[in-house]
Amino acid sequence: MNIGIDLGTTYSVAAYVDENENAKVIPNSDGDYSTPSVVLFDDDEIVVGKEAKESFVLWPQKVRRDVKRSMGKNKVIIENNGTKYTPEAVSALIIQKIVQDAEEALGEEVTGVVITVPAYFKDAKRKATQQAAEMAGVNLITMINEPTAAAIAYVKAHDIRNEKIMIYDLGGGTFDVTILHVNEQQKMRVICSGGVNEAGGRLFDQKIIDYVVQYMIDNHDIDMLDDEYQDDLQELTNNAEDAKIRLSKRKSVPINMKIGDVKAQITITKEQFEGFIQAIYLRTENKIGEVLKDGGLEKSDIDRILMVGGSSRIPYIRERIAEYMGMEPSKDIHPDEAVALGAAIACKLHEENPDYFVDACSHSIGVAVTNDDGRLENEIIIPKNSSLPVAGEKVFGAMADGQRKFEITITEGEDIEIENVTEIGTVMVNIPSEIAVRKHEPVVIEINLDETQLVYIKIKLPEHDFEENHYLKRKANLEEEQVIEYTGILKNLKVR
Repeated sequence: MNIGIDLGTTYSVAAYVDENENAKVIPNSDGDYSTPSVVLFDDDEIVVGKEAKESFVLWPQKVRRDVKRSMGKNKVIIENNGTKYTPEAVSALIIQKIVQDAEEALGEEVTGVVITVPAYFKDAKRKATQQAAEMAGVNLITMINEPTAAAIAYVKAHDIRNEKIMIYDLGGGTFDVTILHVNEQQKMRVICSGGVNEAGGRLFDQKIIDYVVQYMIDNHDIDMLDDEYQDDLQELTNNAEDAKIRLSKRKSVPINMKIGDVKAQITITKEQFEGFIQAIYLRTENKIGEVLKDGGLEKSDIDRILMVGGSSRIPYIRERIAEYMGMEPSKDIHPDEAVALGAAIACKLHEENPDYFVDACSHSIGVAVTNDDGRLENEIIIPKNSSLPVAGEKVFGAMADGQRKFEITITEGEDIEIENVTEIGTVMVNIPSEIAVRKHEPVVIEINLDETQLVYIKIKLPEHDFEENHYLKRKANLEEEQVIEYTGILKNLKVR
C-alpha cells in the first residue's frame, strides 16, 4: 500500500486511494485525521502527536515542534539518551509515527510514500526531507509541492479542464502560492510559484498569546513567561488556538485565566484578531502580486482560486483574497485534507502516468563566477519557474594553462549579488594528469534539476571529450554516512 503524506509544520495528514479509486484520509491511533508535528523526548520513550503537543509548555526542553522550519540547517536541536537529533532526524520520527498509524488503520504494510513540501522550499530543505524519509526507513516514491498536490485532488474530484488555477496555501507556519494550467486532458503545468517562510496559524496563535500575556502584566502584575506559570501558559497556548478557531464564527470569544487567587476574563473580538493578523496577511498578498508578475499574468487571467491549509479557513483571509483578486475562492475543497489527498492520488498517477503534471523550479540555480573586477557574482544557469525536469549549461573559460582542478560553487536565487543568494554547496573537479588544459579553453557546467527540484552537476571539457557527473557536497545537509547512522538508530527506537 502506498500513501501520501502532508508533512506539515504544525500538523501532518496521511491519505490513501482505496479499491474503488477514492482518496481517503487515514485516522491516526487517536482516531484523529491529523497528527500534531510535535515530538516529546522523554528518556527511553519518544512520543509523537497530541500528547507531545500538550507537553510543550510544561517541558519545552524535552519537546521539539515546528522542525519543518529548521530543515536543511544541519544542526543539533535536541539531545536525548546520548543521541543528538537534527531536524531531519526529528522529522523522520514524525514520518515513522504516521506510517505506523497508517499500517495499523489499514491493516497493510506501507510500501511507498509521496511526501509533500512547500513550493518555496530550496534545495537544502528538499534534500533534508528526502533524508528524513530515508532515516524513517520508508520508500520515498517522490516529493511534490503542496499546492500542486491540492490541485491534483481538486482537479480529479471536480473534473476540471482548460483552466488557470491559483492555489493559496496558508498552513500552520508557511505560505505558498502557485498558479498552474490544466489542459483538456487534465495534465497540469505549473506556471509560477512563490512562498513566505514565516506565516500561518502558529503566528496567529502567538499574537493572541502575546496580547493575553501583556494584559496580565498590565492589569495584574503577573508575567506568565516566568517559570512558575508554566502550567498557566500551557493552558493559554491551548486556549489561543481554540479562540482563533472560534473567532471564525463568533464576533468575540472570552479567554478565562485563573492564576492563584487572580481570575481574569480577557475578551478577544473579531476586529482585534483581524488587526493582529493583518500584517501577516498582507505579506501573502504581496507575494501573490510578485508571482503573477513572474508569470506574466493579470488577476483576470485566473479562472479559479483554491484555498488550502487550516489558516485559509479564517473568514478575514478569504474575504481579503476575494477583494484582492476580484473573485470568490472555491468552497468545495477541504483545506486540511486536500494536500494529503492529492499526494495519495499522486502515488497512483506516478505509476500509471508519470507525466500527469509538470512542476516548475521555485528558485533560479546558477554558479558563483568572478567578474572583470575580480568580485564574485551570481551567474544564473536555470531561471526560476523553468519546467521540471530541466537541464541548463553555460560555457566558462579555464583560468590558467595546466589547471588541475576546478572548484565550482552552486547557487540558488535570483540576485546577481552573491551575498543575496544561497550557496547550496561546492563541486571539486580533479582533471586527469593526461589532460593538458589551456588557459581560456571552454569548460562547460551543466546543471540538472529532477522533478523534485534536487540538483545534479555535470562538468565537460569539450576539447578533450572529458565529462563527469559530480556529487554536490551540500553545506546545509547531512553526509550519507550520517544518514545511514541515524537510520540504524531510529530503526531501534519505539515511537508512540
